[in-house]
This record gives sequence, structure tokens and C-alpha cells, in this order.
Amino acid sequence: GVDVTPISPPIPPRPGVAPSATYRVRVPGRAGPTTLYATVTSWADREGEAPTPREVFLTLDAAGTDERAWAEALGRSISLGLRAGVPVESYVRTLRGIAGESSVARPEGGLYHSAPAAVAEVLAAATKVGAENVG
Repeated sequence: GVDVTPISPPIPPRPGVAPSATYRVRVPGRAGPTTLYATVTSWADREGEAPTPREVFLTLDAAGTDERAWAEALGRSISLGLRAGVPVESYVRTLRGIAGESSVARPEGGLYHSAPAAVAEVLAAATKVGAENVG
């Protein structure tokens, strides 16, 4: 067999109830603009700590498409990292610069250049870290 040694501490258990917020954002899609629903769930690992995002659920309004599957996979991957202790700021920095082949105007001005870039703004808004308006 293969010897598997954990390289990080175990992921703390999820609480029974945790607050969440869902953001609805227009983003570029293969067939034109589509809607991204991003639900961010936060909790504290220890009593007395401020709650921080630990789970991200991403759903595109593009049922049965590869884009929807990629969005779900991105949300699951972010959740694993957040629960393992990766700082939210790392995801904001990494995703913010991703651009695709088209853009969608933001209601407050500017553009979303990709769904992952919009996810960066959602995470920033959820934590108030370098947040721009999301919508």
C-alpha cells in the first residue's frame, strides 16, 4: 500500500447551523450573459473568533452545461481550501484577474470579465476585504 501522511491539520467539523448569504450576479457565459448564484456560508472554528467564509456554493443559470459543472467544481474547491485554512484574500487575489472571451457590464459600473472574477468580488464583499460593489 501507499503511505499517506497528512500535510495539514484535520479540517474542523462543520457546525449544525451556519449563516449564509446568496449573491446574484450577471456574468459572461458561452451563449451570452447568464446569472451566477453564489452562496457563501461562514462560521468560526473556535469560540470568540469572528466567523469567516468556509463554504462557497456556485450555480450558473445554465442547466446541464459544462459551464455549470465547472462553477460547481470551483465552489467545491474553494470550500475545501477555506476549510483547510487558505485565507479568503488568496482566492480574491487569484480569481480577480481571470478574463474570458467576453465581459458583462456591472450595474455599478465596470465589467465582470469572467465568472471566476465575479466570484472574487463576491468573496471580497462577504468578508469586506478589498470589496467592490457586487450585483
